[in-house]
Formats: sequence, structure tokens, C-alpha cells
Amino acid sequence: MKIILVEDEYPIAQAIKRYLEDIGHIVDTFFDGAEAIDVFESGAKYDAFIVDINLPGANGLELLAKVKSSSEELPVIIISADSDIETIDKAYQLGTEDYLKKPFHIKELAIKLEKISKNSNLKISFGDGFVYDMVVRTLYKDGEEMELTKKELLFLELLLQNRGKIVTNDHIQNVVYEYNYMSDLALRTLVKRVRLKVGKELIQNVSGLGYKIE
Repeated sequence: MKIILVEDEYPIAQAIKRYLEDIGHIVDTFFDGAEAIDVFESGAKYDAFIVDINLPGANGLELLAKVKSSSEELPVIIISADSDIETIDKAYQLGTEDYLKKPFHIKELAIKLEKISKNSNLKISFGDGFVYDMVVRTLYKDGEEMELTKKELLFLELLLQNRGKIVTNDHIQNVVYEYNYMSDLALRTLVKRVRLKVGKELIQNVSGLGYKIE
């Protein structure tokens, strides 16, 4: 998962970041709530938020409200030493998936993220209003079903399953072309077709290696 961590206590932020990255997550850390809101509003794509409440710039509840007003499905976990029941109640009213009271074991946070990942991986939101449903293997744009060929679907699904990572040309050949020969021209044509449907800027070419979606 690609995660935004907003925590103004540097040692805690670094400990969480190291642990989560060691188990395979991508973590961007911010120490200011307003800065995290700016990044989110810029269109940067993330799979989850981990947010403290007492932050400079904008507090965690403000950030939670901003995220949920834009995308109700985007998961947010609150981590805070604030044990006031009214604050906890407000966080859940705003839509937080969980509220971990400090101090907590980092592994508990990882367990919460694993649960979220299993649920959210069934539907992947990306780009400008796109949702890919892993169960029915269908792409939607603003709720409307889009047509993809089998190879287009397999290519897009492969990138989304490895979001934020480079998918090598060999891996694409093995999955999309089912180990059959894939010419450079065939791959470029396939990429061009999918880009026309989801937007050129979403699919990044990593020269000599492969492709990825952030």
C-alpha cells in the first residue's frame, strides 16, 4: 500500500515508517497537517492515511474530514494520545476506519492496514474517477463500465496489483501474453491503447525496465 503518515513527533514517525516499509509498504511522511492536505488536494494518489490528531497547520480531524469529503472509500486510521471520548466519537462520525490510542504496538497498526488492504484491494480507485473491480474484473469511469480487450484488462490489472512498483517487460509478457512472444511494437501498441482509455500520464514508462502506475 502507498500510505501518507502524518505525525509531528519525529521519532514516532520514523519508527512507524521504517517498520511499515520493512514489510513492503510505501510511506510518505509529513509533520504538518496543512502540508498533507495540500499534497492530497494536488491529486497525489494514496491507498491509506495514518494521522495523528494534534498537528501543526491543521489537526487530524480536519485532515480526516477533508479526505472523506473527497473520497469516502479512502481509509484513514487515527493514531493519538487523545483519549477524550468526544474526540474519539467525532473521529468515527467523520469516518475513520480505526482509532489507535498511543502508546500502541506498531505491529497492531500493521494488522489494521493488512485488514484494510484485503478489503480495499477488491476495488482499486485511481486516476480521475476510475475504479477497477478485482472481483468482476471490470473498469469503471465515474460509475460507467468501460470496455477493455482481454490483453488491455490483464495489463492494467497487473499494473494496479503492483501499484508504485515497476512491472518488468518480462513480467508483462508472462502474464499478458501468457509466455508467448511479445514484440516491442506489440507492447507499445498495447500501452498506447490503455493510455487512451485511462490517461497518458497515469502509466509511466521506466526506460529499459517496464511500466508502473503510482
